[in-house]
Amino acid sequence: MYLRILALLLGVALLRFLISRFRPSLYGLTFGLFFLYLPLMGRIPLNLAPGVNLVTLFLVALLCLSFRADDSAPKSPSNAFRNLIFAWMAVGVFGFCIGLAGVVPATDLFVLFKRWLDPLLFSLLALRLTRREDQRFLLACMLLGYAPASLQGVREGLDIGHKQGIEGLMGQANELGAFLTIYAPAVLVAALFLSKGLIRLTLLGALVLGVTALVYTESRACLLALPVGLCVMLWTSGRNAYGWVGLLLVTVLVAFPSLLPEKATERFEKTYKEDSFGSEQLEESAASRLELWQGSLQLVSEYPLGIGFAQFPYEIRNYAHTNKKYASDAHNYYLLTWVEFGLAGLVVLLCLLFRMLGDAWALARHGPDHFMRSLGLGLWAGLVAALVVNFFGTRLMDIQVSTYLWVLSAVAAAARDAVSEEDAETPGEAEPAREDLWGLQSYS
Repeated sequence: MYLRILALLLGVALLRFLISRFRPSLYGLTFGLFFLYLPLMGRIPLNLAPGVNLVTLFLVALLCLSFRADDSAPKSPSNAFRNLIFAWMAVGVFGFCIGLAGVVPATDLFVLFKRWLDPLLFSLLALRLTRREDQRFLLACMLLGYAPASLQGVREGLDIGHKQGIEGLMGQANELGAFLTIYAPAVLVAALFLSKGLIRLTLLGALVLGVTALVYTESRACLLALPVGLCVMLWTSGRNAYGWVGLLLVTVLVAFPSLLPEKATERFEKTYKEDSFGSEQLEESAASRLELWQGSLQLVSEYPLGIGFAQFPYEIRNYAHTNKKYASDAHNYYLLTWVEFGLAGLVVLLCLLFRMLGDAWALARHGPDHFMRSLGLGLWAGLVAALVVNFFGTRLMDIQVSTYLWVLSAVAAAARDAVSEEDAETPGEAEPAREDLWGLQSYS
């Protein structure tokens, strides 16, 4: 109890510090508060009615604030990203309409669809986050949100991690693993390129806690995706030394797996087990995934327009005879999209992801200043990690796991398409001095 009170007081003090440092607009402040709440929403749901909770209140508040004119903020069309978001939302609505004819009650289906839709709505609202003060404050709040998720994960790991995979603030091991994996590159970018001194050490400590908590989740997909994301970030950072260090570390760990924590290697070793005849076979979880994927391919051949939103757990039972606890998830978001929304839905999703990757890469390479290039780099590597994670899971539209990703992608799209002279560097002009993320009171 006392620790929770102390944590609350510390959180309030940090929030006041961030507000005084960055001086965000009311719109940016509301977005930042939402970012701080996201990792905690499983513990503090505040459900007011079916489909109506604190997330809904944040959404309504941001929608109301978005109508307030702000002539000082640079405007950005971001048409390509916005149009693809609308197309993806239209795909979801089409799948929802088909799903109404399924076995899921309409009320439950609406609640599930709202959770699917929320990250997209926040990403559209985030296109207005064009002020540097708001963007810096948002990134700082994301980093602050990463810390309690990591700390709680380590705490649970030390208590029960030797018995089972931890659930953490997300309430599910694979979701916690995905959260820690996808945003680890952004934390490392902030530590190496946007911070110094004690704050840099603090961020590196949070990253170490996140990696430790990830090991306790026993998520194989995330344990594979994490080094991919971090190596991509280091190798494309423009610092050759960082790239070679990352590559060297991965090479050493692959060559000498005994250097890894026992719990990490143990999870991969359990992928295969010996049967009564002494031959190796896939363990139940891995084998069920292969069966689910085979059944999914049968489904897409029979339902070219898709079976409807949230219908997969009920339809797959007729095509894959596996344990029910594994059949609730397709364990591959791209395949799940194909099954529920049809081939057209999959094409829209892939185009949207390609655009998000392109925006992040363009920002990392040609951003208007050091901060935006660093933000683009962290987002680019996080998206690569997310692509890997979703080959073995369905976390791309989970509100707790993916909303940071969708919102930051919108910020990147707005920054890439901005045509403001204030943000664009004049050709031939010397680049301004690199500013520390935390030491800036006002960008202007």
